[in-house]
Amino acid sequence: MDHTVRDLLVVAAGLCTSILTTFVLWLSLHYFHFAIYGFSYWFVPIGAVLCGVTAGSGYYWAALKLHRKATALVLANLLCMAVSTYFVVHYLQYYSIEVSGQHVRDLVSFATYLDLVIRNQKIGLTMTGLNTGALGIFGYVLVLVQIGGFAYGGFYLFSKLRLRAYCERCEALLGQSMVDSRYAVADEEMSQLFDALKKFYRGGKISEAIGFFVQWGLPVPPGNCRLATDIVFCPCTKCGGQWVQFQGRKLINGDYRNVGNWYVAGFASTPVIAMRARQN
Repeated sequence: MDHTVRDLLVVAAGLCTSILTTFVLWLSLHYFHFAIYGFSYWFVPIGAVLCGVTAGSGYYWAALKLHRKATALVLANLLCMAVSTYFVVHYLQYYSIEVSGQHVRDLVSFATYLDLVIRNQKIGLTMTGLNTGALGIFGYVLVLVQIGGFAYGGFYLFSKLRLRAYCERCEALLGQSMVDSRYAVADEEMSQLFDALKKFYRGGKISEAIGFFVQWGLPVPPGNCRLATDIVFCPCTKCGGQWVQFQGRKLINGDYRNVGNWYVAGFASTPVIAMRARQN
């Protein structure tokens, strides 16, 4: 498929979910006087984040289906779709509401309306039953938090897409075919492992990196295990190359969570495990 057509389809899918999300948010605000994006837990804008994810979900889904790589342009599109949803909802409300039989749009500008809405926002503390009253100028702080939530929703989708294995030659996102793990106890062991893996990768020695990993750590977690490293193989069925990724994890509150600097990945044009390429 032509690059331009593919990109247009991805953007179109993103616009569809962004428009649908905007319409649902406006209906809730206009008829039920409830701002879904305003829901928060201990000042964490959960509602805004979920709305941002929903708005950009079409873009993310189409990017997966049409094998669109995560780039700066993809990030910009996701952020624009997520954040613009917030302002379009308010514009629809501004355009539709009336005061004493007159349209608000005929009385004040959109900027004035938005300023009034922001300054008259309130925070309800459900656990105590208290209400802060109109926030005034501090309403802008709350708005920035909500907009940040929308933006984070878009960034979250981008980060998920960015971590997907990708074959540059075939311009295709790759699926996992094999995962293996090794376990350790001390942070120093993990740091030494990834120092070695990154050195192998810089020299283009992915096979050697795999061999080193296999000999490192324990194949079965010991009783006091709190660290793990996964190796993931993602084959390209078109050219036979393979994406090989290492990700270190740490046990936190009973769950293994990824550690950012314990990560290395790359594409091997020559297969590091035996695998037949698809015949075109």
